[in-house]
Amino acid sequence: MAIHSNESILWDQFRFTGRPQDFSWVLPVRGMVSIELASGEFFDLLDASTAPQVFPPTISCPNSGGFRSASLSGATSSPNAEDSSMNPVQVISTAIVGPYETVTIRSDDANALTNWLREHSYSVPVQMEPVIRWYNDMHMDFVALRLRPMEGIQAMQ
Repeated sequence: MAIHSNESILWDQFRFTGRPQDFSWVLPVRGMVSIELASGEFFDLLDASTAPQVFPPTISCPNSGGFRSASLSGATSSPNAEDSSMNPVQVISTAIVGPYETVTIRSDDANALTNWLREHSYSVPVQMEPVIRWYNDMHMDFVALRLRPMEGIQAMQ
């Protein structure tokens, strides 16, 4: 994740085992959202360049025979809107990104939002309802992503 004064960037890599229709990803967001595909090589390079590195302290023993202690320091790592008067869920945008369908939505009603996702074939486990409600109460929008119909898990990128 990269956080800047005017934007935040999240790189996420999906790994999923199961039926393609059971895969969904729902992320609370604020502001404009862009979704793009990255290659596996990109994630390999990202992992290599952001992996924590721990360097042991240099311990020197003076010839005077005294003891010197060293402290260890930790390493750091660095629009497309539906009429909201007719529908309590507003569709902000939709897109096809590789094998995925994405939608950005908002609603004043968390139940309506969850129902809309399920009615549009986004898998939302019951355990996620309180999480969606919490972010919805903070007036956040949601980006939902799922595999397009007829795409298999092997199509995930």
